[in-house]
Amino acid sequence: MLFYTLALAMASTAAQSAETVPAFDPDTVDWAPIGAEAAQLLSEYLQVDTINPPGNELRGATFLAAWLAEQGIESTIQEYAPGRANLWARVEGTSDEPAICLLSHIDVVSSEPDRWSVPPMSGRIDDTGFVWGRGALDMKGMGAIEAMSFALLRRLPVPLERDVVLLAVADEEIHNTGIQAAIERWDEIGCSHVINEGGMGIRDLLFDGQVLFPISVGEKGYLWGHVVATGKPGHGSTPVADNAPERLVHAYTVLADRTVKPTWDPTLLEFLGNAGEQQGGAAGFLLQRPFLVKTLLRKQLMGNPIIRATLIDTAYLTGFEGALEPNVVPAEVRANLDSRLL
Repeated sequence: MLFYTLALAMASTAAQSAETVPAFDPDTVDWAPIGAEAAQLLSEYLQVDTINPPGNELRGATFLAAWLAEQGIESTIQEYAPGRANLWARVEGTSDEPAICLLSHIDVVSSEPDRWSVPPMSGRIDDTGFVWGRGALDMKGMGAIEAMSFALLRRLPVPLERDVVLLAVADEEIHNTGIQAAIERWDEIGCSHVINEGGMGIRDLLFDGQVLFPISVGEKGYLWGHVVATGKPGHGSTPVADNAPERLVHAYTVLADRTVKPTWDPTLLEFLGNAGEQQGGAAGFLLQRPFLVKTLLRKQLMGNPIIRATLIDTAYLTGFEGALEPNVVPAEVRANLDSRLL
């Protein structure tokens, strides 16, 4: 993955001109120690507590800044609220073309430590080389890969036409205040394209063995809310009709079982068509024809959770709130819903 990220950064900069800069050959690099170095970076990064809420992403930004300084790279920390901070750094290219960003977020979600086989904040590297900890996948893992790739652009060195900017932001998981703060100083950052989570490639999404690199042209909006049910309170020993918990279960069942029609965005159809062209065969033939995708492949695509989420407005149940006593029927209960809107 490290090589892929570096290769993407190199390709996206439109870097090499055989007449002006020497060619860079990645096959001459010993990648094994670089991989070990990246794993160690991730291990230490995972041990920095940036669980959101409250975030405290300044801790993570300070950690990254110190590591970059060891590589001889200066960085900027933007503390836009107490304890909440973004970081960016730049490796300069030779032209005035807009930079490409290697973007990650510093915050991670909470965890249930008693359900983990290793402490969530340990950053443990096991005997096989895997690194374990809250945020290893989302998304300190890619943050460490991008930081390592960014340092390699200087260390190797890799000839660049565009600038490359490393950008790590706060509060991606809750309110997105970090990227909003970064946009306020976009004249300093100035990227035209971004490599972000999801860009590392998805294997077996449509065909076994096929790796797809999604290109994001837009983001779904989010709507977080509650479904609240009220009813007659009572005692668990005597079931009565019209109580709040049963009303809530019925309401969510109606919501979950609703008929949802897919929205076929042209960019998604293009994505499917490109995947079909690369795969070939009968299935590839169908994917390249939007009418057949919408008719013959609709059910199959709607059965794929990732593809389905790109086709519809979702309404996902993420938790319940209400009385905890097993023998008490509360007068009010609620369900938490995470909806993502096209």
